[in-house]
Amino acid sequence: MAKQLSQANKALEVRVAERTAALQAALAKSEQRQAEMMAVLAENERQRQEIQALSVPILAVRDGMLVMLLVGALDGVRLALAQQRALQAVSDSRARWLLVDVTGVPFLDQAAADGVIALARSVRLLGARLVLIGVGPEVAQTMVGLKMELHAIDVVRDLRDALLRFSS
Repeated sequence: MAKQLSQANKALEVRVAERTAALQAALAKSEQRQAEMMAVLAENERQRQEIQALSVPILAVRDGMLVMLLVGALDGVRLALAQQRALQAVSDSRARWLLVDVTGVPFLDQAAADGVIALARSVRLLGARLVLIGVGPEVAQTMVGLKMELHAIDVVRDLRDALLRFSS
């Protein structure tokens, strides 16, 4: 009977060792998959940030002059990103002019209009001026309808006019 118990005990120890090894292998594989997924998520986040930055390009066109191109709808996220990037670019470059081209913006709602005004004020606090370029008929009607205060913002027809008017 003792011999049978000893054999059964050894058999159980072997099964436990096999199961433990199998579980350790499964855990290692799971950890490897998790590490791979984390790497993919990190790459996705990096690409998302790159795409986001490209959705609000800011270009230096002359010494002291930047152009920010806005295309498409300006929701809260894009507007916040535009404000952040614009202020950082003005600060870093010590620009005197930030030309904001809204030719590709189909409409402005109250939040977007308020965001443009806030951006103009913030840019002014950094010692620069905001120039709004390419206001279309729909955007103009909206701006008038919203009674936007435009005293802090210069408005010109297109980039060519802005470059001619504000080059010094």
